[in-house]
Amino acid sequence: HETGAKTLAVTIPELSLPVKEEERDTLNSLIGQYVKEHESTTLLLDLHKEMPYHSADPAFRDRVWCGDGLHPSAEGYDFLAEKVWQVLKPQLEGSLS
Repeated sequence: HETGAKTLAVTIPELSLPVKEEERDTLNSLIGQYVKEHESTTLLLDLHKEMPYHSADPAFRDRVWCGDGLHPSAEGYDFLAEKVWQVLKPQLEGSLS
């Protein structure tokens, strides 16, 4: 951070695997809290919100998730890259002006 670089924090998305949702939600809350406390050096990509599994429309889910419900599909990786770009682009544009 001494050079002005920022960290990108990413929340944990829903998965098809049996997970302890309460623990995931607690960790995601801690990630969000950390970002708020370090907003000058840390950016947030809320992947839990942006790339849902169980709460997603079935067409979206089939498009962005592999059949294992753990890994993104090829289109899902493109979707993820676009979401990362949406967070990083304003930072890069600001550093170029």
